[in-house]
Amino acid sequence: MKFLEFSSVIKQKMKLSEFIQPVMKELADVVNETVFLTLKDGDDGVTVEIAEYEQQIKFNVMVGTRTPLYVGASCKTIMAFLPEEEQLKIMKKDMKVFTEKTMTDKRELLEDLKVIKEKGWSFTKGEFSDAVFGMGTPLFNGSGKVIGSLTIAGPSYRMPEERFAETLEILRKKTDIIQQYFNKFGNLYN
Repeated sequence: MKFLEFSSVIKQKMKLSEFIQPVMKELADVVNETVFLTLKDGDDGVTVEIAEYEQQIKFNVMVGTRTPLYVGASCKTIMAFLPEEEQLKIMKKDMKVFTEKTMTDKRELLEDLKVIKEKGWSFTKGEFSDAVFGMGTPLFNGSGKVIGSLTIAGPSYRMPEERFAETLEILRKKTDIIQQYFNKFGNLYN
């Protein structure tokens, strides 16, 4: 019986992937950057889906990559929507420095998370990887609990200020489409 339940969940997640991947690929093709879906797993974000635009120089991420929730746009987007008690618990652990721009000061990080939550999105440059930008928006389960993020990433020089607003708007529209599907299959991620 447990195997049948597990099999049913896997089939539903595969359907979710079949829907999400074309939306992500369309986003990657429009913004000409790598797009990835990150889901929360404990105190980490795990990359579960990737869509790439064929650029010679691009942000390279692999399915299964684990990143602490306190660093980078994809993970900080998730962490910003967690209850403060959970944020503090994550910050009690030893926070590794990935680049000179990685935030490890707890007060500074809490303030940044507050701003991200108020805006509804995150933007980082060089926090997780030097010379790489990330722009992320949150995804929620059917109960309204944050479960992941949709993120665009690429070399910092390809995200000048004049491109920012348009890229964010496109990301938000694609996130809304994917969120509708998460709402439909939200019971998989409660």
